[in-house]
Amino acid sequence: MVTMRGRHWARRLLAQLHAEEFSKPPRCGACNGQKADPRRKANGSWYWHCYSTVCPQHGKGRYRGWTHDVVLRRSPY
Repeated sequence: MVTMRGRHWARRLLAQLHAEEFSKPPRCGACNGQKADPRRKANGSWYWHCYSTVCPQHGKGRYRGWTHDVVLRRSPY
């Protein structure tokens, strides 16, 4: 464990973890709900998944419901 002080360190860490992209989940394209969570594929890429049981896409397809790829911007650091 490392303890660091300073805004620069915090901004850099949050940029490396893509915190901005993961803090704004999209609305489900099938039910327009807000129950989307990030999941990871076997190849390491991320996608949003709707976990609402009232979603018309719930339980269908390979990833079991509506999915949308997470677009990660390149870190400035």
